[in-house]
Amino acid sequence: MAKRESSKRSVLRSLFEAKQKSMLTDLGAIRKGVFHAPTMGNAGQKRWRELLNDYLPNRYRVDEAHVIDSEGNQSEQIDLLIYDRQYASLAINQDGILYVPAESVYAVCEIKQNVTKQHLEYAAKKIESVRKLKRTSALITQMTGTTARKIPKSILGCFIAVESDYSPAFGKSFVKNLNALKLNKKVDLVFTLRDGLHIGKQPANTSLVEFLYVLLSHLQKLGNAPAIDFDSYLKNLN
Repeated sequence: MAKRESSKRSVLRSLFEAKQKSMLTDLGAIRKGVFHAPTMGNAGQKRWRELLNDYLPNRYRVDEAHVIDSEGNQSEQIDLLIYDRQYASLAINQDGILYVPAESVYAVCEIKQNVTKQHLEYAAKKIESVRKLKRTSALITQMTGTTARKIPKSILGCFIAVESDYSPAFGKSFVKNLNALKLNKKVDLVFTLRDGLHIGKQPANTSLVEFLYVLLSHLQKLGNAPAIDFDSYLKNLN
């Protein structure tokens, strides 16, 4: 029985290791074949969005987007936004630019080719631009007739890259720069295809499969997104 369980785990790991090698090959080809920095960045971001859309449950959607709130505020453009499929009824696609209501957002991810101090700070600024938006929460009628209002939980902040420019990847310099990001600028997960995953204060030599499961675990703990208070949006429209 133990041997069978081990075999199952090795098959799962082998499948994801193949996917990881494929990602490294694809992103490496983009770096070598595309010399226009914005074009290279867009191609890499698209590859990551496709990956997460393939592996995350259907309750989640993954897109490049701006985030808006009921008071008319707007975030910076987010490379990879994970948001709720059911409660994104106010999402608007205007000339190819997607605007998603803040209440629907679970996670904000910045994507770069490498991890540097400058890129970490840039990612933190993007994450903050979403976290500081107002999120409403409407009363929800239950089958029992009672109502409940969900308190929105903190939005997950992620940084994804191919590799780290730090040496070692998650050494003292990296940790110092990461810990300097406080409150709304906090980056919760840092993952690189070559160097592994850093969760909070804990580095780990993990692969793509662990990153996906850690991400899913964090999303699961966030639960359902709060229901949008449409009256608040209507009030501010008027």
